[in-house]
Amino acid sequence: MTRGMLLIALLVLVLASFSLYIPLNRGRAKYYLATSLDARIPLMPAFIVAYLALMPFVGFALIVALRTPYAAPLYLALIIGVLGASLTRYFIHGGIRQPEIRRRDVFSRLVHWLYRHDDRAHTFPSSHVLISLTTGYFLALAFPLWAFPIWIAAGLIALSTLFVKQHYLVDVVGGAAFAVAAIYCAGLILVNV
Repeated sequence: MTRGMLLIALLVLVLASFSLYIPLNRGRAKYYLATSLDARIPLMPAFIVAYLALMPFVGFALIVALRTPYAAPLYLALIIGVLGASLTRYFIHGGIRQPEIRRRDVFSRLVHWLYRHDDRAHTFPSSHVLISLTTGYFLALAFPLWAFPIWIAAGLIALSTLFVKQHYLVDVVGGAAFAVAAIYCAGLILVNV
């Protein structure tokens, strides 16, 4: 199998793993993993921009990574991380209690739209955090001159999950842990191939 064929196969598997989000992440929340610190984190509707930037960020990364030596590790880490997180969420029905949105500015309306269309269950671990940090890691390796803005973007996407009240701190830490584990496992697999 050529490198190009391998990358295309991995890219298809990345997209397939992303598509599992909807069927595996439906149902009612059974656990709420809120801490006392979560109550101190304010709702900041402007962070909806960063929250919604995840898919363009990842889509861009999947394309530009193709021409770098980091494409296969990125794709494999995303597959491992997303599958692991989806299976975890399937069995741990964590949820979040979201605040009522009273303001009517454009950002608040977008947050309200998100709350209506995104399930409040299956929050642990955060896919936004897992995917943004994994993607940011490999993009920063591939484009070291752009590492700082790449990490700013990945970090804002991860933090946005707290400020739009889509996740609790435990969900964010879980997403970061899954990112680290996925990156590590992808490295182990590719070293032994």
